[in-house]
Formats: sequence, C-alpha cells, structure tokens
Amino acid sequence: MAHRLQAVRQQKMLTERAEELTTKAKFALGQGREDLAEAALSRQVDFEAQAKELAVIAQDGLTRAIYPSHTTLDGDTVFAAATGRRPLADAVNELTELGTVAANTLARAVARGVFEARSRPGGLPSWRDRFGK
Repeated sequence: MAHRLQAVRQQKMLTERAEELTTKAKFALGQGREDLAEAALSRQVDFEAQAKELAVIAQDGLTRAIYPSHTTLDGDTVFAAATGRRPLADAVNELTELGTVAANTLARAVARGVFEARSRPGGLPSWRDRFGK
C-alpha cells in the first residue's frame, strides 16, 4: 500500500512538473525566444536540484553551437525532464555524464538545424544557400 501511495504521489509530482514546463515553454515562445531545448532522461532525479543542474550542464550545448550565446537579447532556455524509470547509482558522476551527453547532443541538434534550415523568401541566405549542396 505504501508503494502505491508513493507511486501516486510521484505521478502527481511528475504531472505537475510537466504542466509547469509546458507553461514555461509557452511563455518563452510567446516572448519570442528562439533558443529553446529540453534535456530528457529516464533516470530518477530530484527536480529542485538535479534537474536544474542537468539543464545548466546541457545549456553548454548552446554555448558550443551559438556564438555569441547568452546575450541580453536572446532567450536561451533549456528545460530538464525525467521519467524516473531508473535511479541514479552515483548521482554526482552520472548527472555530470548525462549532462555532458545532453550538451553534446544539443550542440549537434543546433548544428543540424542550421544545416537543414531554408531561407525565407526575401530573407537572409541560409547556411545551405551559401555553403551547402
């Protein structure tokens, strides 16, 4: 019975967190923020501390891919989410490793977006227009 109650509480917390992230994402998009990403994993993380740390580490991917990054005119935003399916065996080292992988993946995703983007009619040329095939 205690496990069921704990599962219900955890599901409620995850649902509330998902709703909060959705609200934040809608707000960020409504404010015209262009840089928006999410780092998601299947581990159990503490939402107050570990999920924030994961997002902070993952945001390094934006720094690797966008120059300059974190200016006063942009809205670099990275959210973290977790399904909680598997516990972290070593919270400090695993979280650092997961964040590093998320940062690398995010940097690659930004690069792919740049490479695949098409120019708008009358707009600036895209990377593909200038350098691609």
